[in-house]
Amino acid sequence: MTALLDRPQLDEGTQSSAPSIKPGGRIHGIDIARGIALLGMMTVHVFITGNQEPTGITAWLLQAPSGQASVLFFVLSGVSLSVIAGRGSASADPAVLRRRGVILLLLGLLLSATAWSASILEHYGVMFLLAPWLLRLSRRSLAIVAAFGMVLGPTVLLVLEGQTPFLGQGGVTWPASVVSSLWIDGTYPLVVWVGFFALGIILGRLDLRSSKTAAQLLATGLIGVALVTAGLFGLSRAGIESPREKIFDESPASFSEDGDGSFITEEEFKRLKESGELTFTDDEFEKKFDKDFEVDRNPRQLLSTGSHSNEIGWTLRASSIAVAILGVTLLLPGAIQRVFTPLASLGSISLTAYLLHIPFVTDGWDWIVGQESTMSTNGQIGVLLAMEAALLTIGWLIVKTMGMGPAERLLKSLSR
Repeated sequence: MTALLDRPQLDEGTQSSAPSIKPGGRIHGIDIARGIALLGMMTVHVFITGNQEPTGITAWLLQAPSGQASVLFFVLSGVSLSVIAGRGSASADPAVLRRRGVILLLLGLLLSATAWSASILEHYGVMFLLAPWLLRLSRRSLAIVAAFGMVLGPTVLLVLEGQTPFLGQGGVTWPASVVSSLWIDGTYPLVVWVGFFALGIILGRLDLRSSKTAAQLLATGLIGVALVTAGLFGLSRAGIESPREKIFDESPASFSEDGDGSFITEEEFKRLKESGELTFTDDEFEKKFDKDFEVDRNPRQLLSTGSHSNEIGWTLRASSIAVAILGVTLLLPGAIQRVFTPLASLGSISLTAYLLHIPFVTDGWDWIVGQESTMSTNGQIGVLLAMEAALLTIGWLIVKTMGMGPAERLLKSLSR
């Protein structure tokens, strides 16, 4: 998201095959990685509504970005901010960062309340407000913040589980509920996600133009994924596994009136309610749903790697994947990076791209596919790919003709 701080400068004329670019220019590998994160989030946010469930490699491709793309996006925001601060850019001035933090916070809250309940912008706003302090920390102190978020953060959530009200619920005053949602019980609880941001700042202090550094990032990320996977496999073989895995691996809703344990989606539940086939009230459904999925606060649930579970297993694996992806994109030779110019362009105007993707995955998807679509899975994937291609094209044209995104330009003018 901090790509919006400096004007994009895509170096189209370089002939070097090295993964780095001229000093002071944008690091294309970071923009490419951010473009990957944006398309990954777009894939996740498009809900496949057809009657046919994807299987095999198709299902894997659709599910792979879930819980990974947003983490990559968050890590890269810390990386970009760290790089910009290292250049001594006026965009990293504490007063500028705080003003942009307030604007993003308010914009995100507005989106969450009106058009996009999954908005991550308000969380970026809080990180921008904290950025002047985080940027002053040493690598060791940043490592402590990262460890707190990714290891102790899930433990804090475990202790507080069910004890804090979500936004708009619990009869709590508006400011308190917003703080609770941002830090504890929202989609991206910052008590955990601050760790991803701090990790990004640490990475941004490395020599990211060095092929050696890029290779080390790739190796470190892959080793991290392997260690988490091997560790959890060993614990599972020993009979120690997270009781949450059942919840995060299954369908989003599990309920049947006769209690046979069959799985139905939220859409199917609404259809059955509207048709009169189910007679229980929404409150009765919620009580049964909570009972069916009731999980005692058990330290073993910290092992979960479920998407957005905000548990230690997931934070370590998702952050390792983010580091590996950054390593790969930084290692790409200059000639290959030029092939990915549209992806880098999209990543360089991340705020504009993020705002643009919302109507794509809401109104656009509903208009083309429909809520009750019988379109095949392959057909829906084709629509998704076409939408992503359109977003890439729009991003490339914006950078080519305007130099920077309109949202970035407006934010820059408002926060001077």
